Amino acid sequence: AEVRLSYFGDGHGGSIDELFAAAEEISQTVCETCGARAKVRQGFAGWLSTSCDEHAQPGSTVIRVVSESRS
Repeated sequence: AEVRLSYFGDGHGGSIDELFAAAEEISQTVCETCGARAKVRQGFAGWLSTSCDEHAQPGSTVIRVVSESRS
């Protein structure tokens, strides 16, 4: 599924927050198995995964689609 990042410590500022937000957003577009363009899907017992059509779990449902404006 998508990456969730946390940072604990002194002195972190907006730049780290921006990097974390970018990494979390990118993780929603990359197949966990092969790295191809992907969609976030909900599968068995509500688990989320990010996968391309080839690696999607059978019976999973797309819940978030990658924007076509991305390259």
